[in-house]
Amino acid sequence: MKKLQVILAFILSLALFTSCDVDPPINQEAPDLPPQEMFSMPTTALSTMEPDTAVPNANATYRNWTFSAINLVVWNTAIAVHAGIPIASFGKAVNQRAVYIGNDTFSWTYVYEAPAILGGKSYDVVLTAQYINNFQEVEWIMNVTEQGSTNTFEWYKGISSTDFSEAHFTVNRNPANPEGYLDIEFEKDLSSGDFKIRYTSVAASDPGLGGYIEYRENVGAAFDRAFDIFGGANKPGESIEIQWNQQNENGRVKNLEFFNDSNWHCWDENQADTSC
Repeated sequence: MKKLQVILAFILSLALFTSCDVDPPINQEAPDLPPQEMFSMPTTALSTMEPDTAVPNANATYRNWTFSAINLVVWNTAIAVHAGIPIASFGKAVNQRAVYIGNDTFSWTYVYEAPAILGGKSYDVVLTAQYINNFQEVEWIMNVTEQGSTNTFEWYKGISSTDFSEAHFTVNRNPANPEGYLDIEFEKDLSSGDFKIRYTSVAASDPGLGGYIEYRENVGAAFDRAFDIFGGANKPGESIEIQWNQQNENGRVKNLEFFNDSNWHCWDENQADTSC
């Protein structure tokens, strides 16, 4: 009987020890999921503008706006092919319940079904978030397993401040080629709302290695939206600057190689070329 009591006491203590491991400390909650602006940029913002043709102007040209929109579409395609799934699947975690798994870490587990445009496959997703640096930052890791496969792939990993004023992530290419593909850097002024996000190509096999696209929102500026595109190894030193007003849709662009000068080239509210 005494031996049985010892065994029962041991089992009880083990159960208590285990429950302490899975229960979060008092007042510790799962971190908020990062806002979408921390990962995505509106690379289709210009291409979705619709020039006003209600009053036809036979002399109107759209060279400046068209050049800007096309260059953003090129980046949009590259991002969608390799980063579309991890960015979209992160957003689905909003509807899931976080579970504490110990060591100041929470986990979201769910299935992400990619749309046909992103391959149409289904993935088992495990997103973890661990408080670090005295709870001032959170380390995020997304591991995915394609359904029907036993191979787990780390799609991205990064660190954000708990107030979301800054973050840095690395997105890996895909399960078949797990090399680092894209670095994402984010900074935000919490008082003004101004922020910027930059995607940089980091894949050694990418001819555009080192190239980047940066998007900025500057509240109150005449041109309150902007993109900078900088060429990588295949286009060293080439840069494109694009700025526009979100509400009015007028803007300007600068690129030495295309325009053969370093001046701004503008478009009006109907996206037609105009003097600056």
